[in-house]
Amino acid sequence: MIVILGNLYYYPLKRYVFITSYLYFRKLRVAGRENIPTKGPVIFAINHQNALLDPMLLSVISWRNSHFFPSGRTLISFGKPIKVADFKETYLQDQNIAIEGITRKVSAGIKSNALHFESKEDYDQGLKSYLEKRIYKKDLQKQLETDQALVDSLEKGESFTEKSDKKNPLQQIPANTWLALWHIVSFILKSIVDYMVKKSAKDPHFIGTMRYTFTIFLYPVIY
Repeated sequence: MIVILGNLYYYPLKRYVFITSYLYFRKLRVAGRENIPTKGPVIFAINHQNALLDPMLLSVISWRNSHFFPSGRTLISFGKPIKVADFKETYLQDQNIAIEGITRKVSAGIKSNALHFESKEDYDQGLKSYLEKRIYKKDLQKQLETDQALVDSLEKGESFTEKSDKKNPLQQIPANTWLALWHIVSFILKSIVDYMVKKSAKDPHFIGTMRYTFTIFLYPVIY
């Protein structure tokens, strides 16, 4: 009975969050969905820098049941699955070596779907250079690949010649006009959400989660 009641609550909420995710973020793209196994147990090793927001999005974007910056562009990228069974023989011989092997695989998988600076000593300078030279790409998967190429060129001391996809400012006037009108209409509610986030989010990592949660539940009530 508890399971039935839980499903009655879980699936409508999951669908609601799925729909509001595409309304909340200016652009949301999912890459590598084909890498999710269709059956058997799965552990998602998430590089979640936004506290609960990342696993929340994962639970609604993936068709697998999961247990568990507004208006920005968001890429949800699934890497190649790691088969734990491949480490069975090693585990039977030496558990530590097997665990280290899995850890290295997970680390490599996360690095391939994120930005990673190998040099810890020059991290601050590398990040500063990256932010100064970063260019815009319309496609989010291409954006990740371009960002990774930029980080790689910075660490190798090589030149970066990729061109931006940004349009001429005159071509963006129609879209910017609608965006400005939306900001005007949403000003009061945005102010309320900002105030609630400021009062609730003591840890900066939870700001994105709190802002998203307040927004998707307050907007339908007020508007």
